[in-house]
Amino acid sequence: MASFRTVAFFFVLHFTAFIDATSKSYIVYLGGPLEEGYNVAYLHHQKLSTVLGHELAKEAMLYSYKHLFNGFSAVIPPDKVENISKLPGVKMVLEDKVYRLQTTNSWQFLGLQNMNGTVANGKIQQTRNNGGQDVVIGMLDTGIWPESASFDDSSYGPVPENWNGSCVNTTDFSSTSDCNRKIIGARFYFQAANATQQDESILLSPRDTEGHGTHTASTAAGSFVRDANYRGFARGTARGGAYGARLSIYKTCWNNLCSNADILAALDDGIGDGVQVFSISLSGEGAIPETKDPLAFGTLYAAMHGISIVAAAGNYGPKYATVSNIAPWMITVAATTTDRAFASNVILGDLSSFMGESLSEAALQSGFYPLVAASDVSLANISSDLSMMCIPGALDPQKSQGKIVLCSDSGVSLVVKGVAGALAKAAGLIIYNSEMQGETLEAVNYGLPAANVGYKAGQAIVAYMQSTGNPTAYITRSVTSTSGRPAPEVAAFSGRGPNLVSPEIVKPDIAAPGVSILAAYSEFHKTDSYVVISGTSMSCPHVTGIVALLKSLHPNWSPAAIQSAIITTGKTTNNVGVSIKDQTSENDATPFDIGGGEIDPQAAADPGLVYDATPGDYFLFYCQKLKLQKAPVLDADCRDTETESFQLNYPSISVSLKPGTAAKITRRLKSVMEGTSTFHASVRLPTVASLTVSVRPSALNFTQQGDEASYKMEFSLVEGFSTKQAYVYGSLTWSDDRGYRVRSPMVIKLEA
Repeated sequence: MASFRTVAFFFVLHFTAFIDATSKSYIVYLGGPLEEGYNVAYLHHQKLSTVLGHELAKEAMLYSYKHLFNGFSAVIPPDKVENISKLPGVKMVLEDKVYRLQTTNSWQFLGLQNMNGTVANGKIQQTRNNGGQDVVIGMLDTGIWPESASFDDSSYGPVPENWNGSCVNTTDFSSTSDCNRKIIGARFYFQAANATQQDESILLSPRDTEGHGTHTASTAAGSFVRDANYRGFARGTARGGAYGARLSIYKTCWNNLCSNADILAALDDGIGDGVQVFSISLSGEGAIPETKDPLAFGTLYAAMHGISIVAAAGNYGPKYATVSNIAPWMITVAATTTDRAFASNVILGDLSSFMGESLSEAALQSGFYPLVAASDVSLANISSDLSMMCIPGALDPQKSQGKIVLCSDSGVSLVVKGVAGALAKAAGLIIYNSEMQGETLEAVNYGLPAANVGYKAGQAIVAYMQSTGNPTAYITRSVTSTSGRPAPEVAAFSGRGPNLVSPEIVKPDIAAPGVSILAAYSEFHKTDSYVVISGTSMSCPHVTGIVALLKSLHPNWSPAAIQSAIITTGKTTNNVGVSIKDQTSENDATPFDIGGGEIDPQAAADPGLVYDATPGDYFLFYCQKLKLQKAPVLDADCRDTETESFQLNYPSISVSLKPGTAAKITRRLKSVMEGTSTFHASVRLPTVASLTVSVRPSALNFTQQGDEASYKMEFSLVEGFSTKQAYVYGSLTWSDDRGYRVRSPMVIKLEA
């Protein structure tokens, strides 16, 4: 591997005066991809020139798209957008949007410690050399740190012959030494980001300077690395889910911001390169209508090329309707915990103790320390609320020195609170969660003895401090523990449904580990080679790796079939046999929290039946949304298609009912198993007076692989029904005597 070289490659676009502060980047859609042989860049420039003129069009143009669809992106003054939208052949103009990143043991927790590329007796059998062998994963992220041991290629064969991608050469990234048989593609995309950020210090290269992209890539497809750890914590063998897969890196995110115009250019290249799975650990703030979301629009065309799309549900939970990436052709991933903890417990002077987490290497000497609230040791000019956030400069070192300081979790990151504690010469910190954050604990290195405790523990600690005139505490040294605590549980930050834009599509689809995940990291800033991070950005590549495994096992399965296999085999119980819980409410998780449940890769490899869909089905869904939202239609095919009665063959089920009304849905199941079997329907719902659900037929026969059978469901609510319960959660399961269980999560909205 090449060693790091001094950065010497910078690039800044200099726009002429017409592109002022009011100008924005837009995506201009002209239709489906053109046939080979067209000079699309020339055609797009000519189109833009009719409004802006030749020279200005040349400077305004960002990207020409040819594989994804026929279109381009450009920086356009607001008074010219309408003129462009009226040009002949222009079907749609979308304003570019900016997305944000959604920031070992987890694979063992999912049951993949012994996985291979073949199915035997319904189980995936995996060898070290064949975990998703030769499937190409396209990572849209912050780039890659190629020197990491997680990207060692010594056990890999030649690059697949059908691979069309490439690695760019810059002064700090070499196509010959930084790309290898593991990292087989590496590019960067900055034109749109530069139009808004104008940051001359940014390193224009596939090299990862932030760490996020290296972490997600190694989680999805990292090679085996023995004795991986973060400063002694989480020690073990690191690996990706599909460690036999190849990686193609598309650096589209800069300073935590990712422009859709740049992302679309990466998707466009990825289609031409031969990517089979796109991993997208980024999102907007909540749901965006599919017809106004460039990412949904771009991934639609990627899905129509047979490429699976895996995306983060977003980190804007635990409030309802915060889920992102809601398009049905995306596998949207929520975040859950594992059974591993980085335990750092708090012991109070009355000897009561509370579990906390931390990655701090520092440890207190034995004995109890004075315990104070941050508001009681702040500088005189700092408000109580602000001081409880423990921001740097808020605490008075003369008051806090040698004491354990209690802080709230609001305001700034936990790492920054650690900096504040160190500056204030505190002996240690206890950071307690808000009620919204509940019991989701985050392990970080504070730089001093510290522990993050849950909301209930925080309230108990406050009560203790109020009950005594001399409160004291002790924080135990942090240790890695796999004590079998109940897991998974839904992380507080994980984006939640309902999907208010398209309520008939339940989102998220599935959940996967996303709390305190160890994986490789960029050493650009001389940081650790492996770190622990939390977020749906971490749960997303877990599913990406499993999708790559399924692609390798079942190369003829469509993206919809893979999505169905994952959703309908998800686990809804935890490692101690009870329902998965929401860490915020401590109630049973619902489909709005985890979709089909916690991903079960072994079951997904052999689901029995799948809900399949074609590229044409996705296109019809998009057309339907365009018409319902009265947006401009894409083209004649969309305009002339009857979409009013169309129902997407989605694995989950969601309907809305008013008193005295009924709703009907139709679904179609396809056999992907060997042999003959009869499946019987079972509906599981809480008892709700006046609500009836029927399935016809209640039994489906399949005689061979590829057989399909349809069923209808009818939901009805009697007139006069009244309740405060807005949603009813349940499931429809098709099962046979061979042990197959095809479970669809179900949501019924009861309206007034």
